[in-house]
Amino acid sequence: MLKGIMLKSSVKGRRPYSSAMQDMKRYASFIATSDVADVLGNASAARRFIVADIRDGAVVDNQLNCPWKLLFVQALEEIGNGRRYYFTPEELQQIEAYNSTYNAMRPEVSRFLDVFEPMAFIEEGCRKMKLSDIVKTIGQRTGYTYSDKGFNYLGRWLTQESRSGRLRRTMSNGCPHYLLKLL
Repeated sequence: MLKGIMLKSSVKGRRPYSSAMQDMKRYASFIATSDVADVLGNASAARRFIVADIRDGAVVDNQLNCPWKLLFVQALEEIGNGRRYYFTPEELQQIEAYNSTYNAMRPEVSRFLDVFEPMAFIEEGCRKMKLSDIVKTIGQRTGYTYSDKGFNYLGRWLTQESRSGRLRRTMSNGCPHYLLKLL
């Protein structure tokens, strides 16, 4: 829901003490804190956040006396004068790369990486495997049982990894096979 709200240019809601729903323009996002490092749900969420990692012992000065109204006036003036207010595709890639260390890893992927190393190029010890054989091997090695939803998620993740070039995928009889090395 939060991700959906952040993507919309306007949000339908009811203001306090109002009885009617109305469309309201979304002007800003939000800031939040977390005590865990894997705060981002997935890679697609990574481009919507800028993570500020505050290390142990660091102190954040939240008593800053900042002229907020002047900052907003300046921002509106700059946008009115044509200043770019969005990230370029290159900047989004940099943000995603930086934020990738904060992505939560789903158990389906974690178990896969416990058993297999994805391979982009053929090396000694590699083999091509289809998804059903991958899941069967993971079950034998770790005891983890994939649900139908988890099975589908792993398949989509493997496809995404192959599109990024981190994993080689070939087709055989209409079925994708992935190049993997057993750990």
